[in-house]
Amino acid sequence: MKQFVRGLFVAVLLASAGGCFWPAPGAGPSRQAFNPFETAITPDTVGSLERAWVANTDDGSANAPVVSRAGVHTTSGLSVYGFNTSTGARMWKVDLSSLPAALPVVGHSIADGDQLITSNGTVNFGGSYTTTLRNPATGAGTGSPGPSGLLDSVRGSTLAVEQLGFRSPGAFFFSISVFDRADSTRRWSGLIDAWATGSSAGGGDLSLGTNAVYQAGFGTNVGPPAARGNGLRAYPLTPPTACPPPVDLALCPTWSTLLDGTTSTAPVLGDSEQSIFTGTDAGTVYAVNGSTGAIQWSVPVGAAVTDSPALANGSLYVPTADGDLVVLDAATGATQWTALTGSRIGVQPAVAGGVVFTGSDNGSVQAFNAAGCGSAVCGSLWSDSTGTAAITGDPAVNQGQLYVGTSDSRLIAYRLPAD
Repeated sequence: MKQFVRGLFVAVLLASAGGCFWPAPGAGPSRQAFNPFETAITPDTVGSLERAWVANTDDGSANAPVVSRAGVHTTSGLSVYGFNTSTGARMWKVDLSSLPAALPVVGHSIADGDQLITSNGTVNFGGSYTTTLRNPATGAGTGSPGPSGLLDSVRGSTLAVEQLGFRSPGAFFFSISVFDRADSTRRWSGLIDAWATGSSAGGGDLSLGTNAVYQAGFGTNVGPPAARGNGLRAYPLTPPTACPPPVDLALCPTWSTLLDGTTSTAPVLGDSEQSIFTGTDAGTVYAVNGSTGAIQWSVPVGAAVTDSPALANGSLYVPTADGDLVVLDAATGATQWTALTGSRIGVQPAVAGGVVFTGSDNGSVQAFNAAGCGSAVCGSLWSDSTGTAAITGDPAVNQGQLYVGTSDSRLIAYRLPAD
């Protein structure tokens, strides 16, 4: 009976999602990069993957692919695209460049039910942004979901966006907005870092939980002592309180945790937000208590952590600058096994069907058994070379297809051979 109920539950989820299981970078607001519903691509079948199609963009690197009910989408340069998932045919392109052209930026695209949400703007003149609802089949704009900004995360009717703009010559401000389209009392927007400069401007992508919005990277850490630096922070979904002196900020996080290094990866949220995971350019992976900010464990992995780890079935799959995929026990931080890809892994791995996929700077896409191989170092089950162009679009797995983007403007889809 339990098996029947579980099967019915999964079937309801599949139907309600319309077959879309990778609607955002990281596969969802928790950024776990895990598709628990994949059944076609498995350790037994992955060796037969072959290219299904190659689509081209016009504007540079193809970024993280996301899947809507109408197609697969990527951003490239200052444009967002829609492609047919079966054939790779381009359905539409929307140019999101804005005037003035100084420091233009484009945010992530996120599939949200029957809509695709896009965002764009410019850092110049204090920052100016647009967030737009679009028809994912045509790219046509259908309205705005609320306050403007670069969209980072969507959970239900709640959205988290960020804004970056000039505060003074050589300095920037970094603001975030959290709003609920169904409940305006949970809406707030405010400054969280007033002194960002150069590469420390902004603090990395936001991850939206059920209890808080989490941000990692350079910014202000509340004391004692209060200081700017690399850290992990939680902001409430209701309006935060103002920071007391000497912190020159409008809004304070619920908690902040100092981290080593100068940059951190976007937070990955564990189940029930009991643990929040991030990695730093100093080569350390952290697990932090989602309620208090207390460090649960921290582990060096031998090289800079280049993007968010994937989280699946109690394991963290950590991409590193030296090309190693380091797999840690999410509860303890203990190393379970390692895979050597041969080149820097610049994108978040993806886990689906018991397989973990990586993309490297040498153009290699590789697949490993997510459970390991019984040895300390594991070899790949499958690989493909896309050429010398780096993998810039995180692997995404949806309904038996694997997607990656490359730095030379390609979106590549793989699938198993037809029966």
